[in-house]
Amino acid sequence: MSTSKSCASTTSTFDLCSEEEKHRILKKVTFSSFLGNFIEWFDYASYSYLATVIALVFFPDTDRTVAVMSTFAVFALSFLVRPIGAIFWGNMGDKKGRKWALSISILLMSGATFLIGCLPGYAVLGIGAPLLLLLLRMVQSFSAAGEYAGAATFIAEYAPKNHRGFYCSMVPASTAAGLLVGSLLATFMFNVWGADSAFVVDWGWRIPFLLALPLGYITHYIRTHLEDSPVYEQMQNRLKAAGREVEHPIRTLFKKHFRVLIISFGACVLNAVGFYAVLTFLPNYLETTLNYPAGDASTITTIVLVVYIAFIFLSGRISDRLGARRCSSAPAWASSCSPSRRLCCWAL
Repeated sequence: MSTSKSCASTTSTFDLCSEEEKHRILKKVTFSSFLGNFIEWFDYASYSYLATVIALVFFPDTDRTVAVMSTFAVFALSFLVRPIGAIFWGNMGDKKGRKWALSISILLMSGATFLIGCLPGYAVLGIGAPLLLLLLRMVQSFSAAGEYAGAATFIAEYAPKNHRGFYCSMVPASTAAGLLVGSLLATFMFNVWGADSAFVVDWGWRIPFLLALPLGYITHYIRTHLEDSPVYEQMQNRLKAAGREVEHPIRTLFKKHFRVLIISFGACVLNAVGFYAVLTFLPNYLETTLNYPAGDASTITTIVLVVYIAFIFLSGRISDRLGARRCSSAPAWASSCSPSRRLCCWAL
């Protein structure tokens, strides 16, 4: 009896599938994770690359520079809820499952993004327009906080060990892909109609935000028709066999994994500062400070993103060969020598 219980606690539904079925499930997991994260970063890219247009819509046009700065202030303030969202979704992912957390967060994120595309501007609502924009950005940021890490965890717990680096590279690749499509859309609109045209100011900027709803529903549908990850299922089986419940995840994290937490936090901060500086702020800096045409600034960003995506997949392959620990042991070097940042400097 004890042997059968032990076997049950280490076996998941995924483990019982055929190799063909496992491959099919892994493709669905990867696609849903890619698409969910893509939606998040497509929205962020659209907001960033269309910031000069959004500034005209949601803030007084008395001072263009102040309006753009206010637009980025809304962008920055929404990040205040990110840590809260990360703790909430991470906690729920351990308690209710990765599938549950990702399925609910994508609905909140895509819904808030869609509503941003429906908002009237300053001319209609006055000060209420930027306040509603900030509120929806915070809801979007809160729900999106669990998307990146949750999607990476979901893929990692499904992927075979010898290809885990490549499969997990789909998550940062989806980030870059979202930024790339946002950049292409902004480049197209700026070159065809112009950044200050009536079409772009009235409706063009809304298109990427409105697209979030159908894309979010597709992602939600796929996720709700998947089983939870085999690692999570095995963990639940072991707890049931032992007659225990899930320990408090946050308390466990700080008590037993504090050193790893600090190292991971530092590595992520190092990457995030450069990432947002180059791929979020730089296009607007080129346009508003260095007086680059909007189309040229977007084109430079697009080239950088294409190179960035290529190196993401290369890094995933290298981590499968050398090991994730060895590949992540020199983040400072990777940050300072990043091809995308070198390319930006060259472009300037």
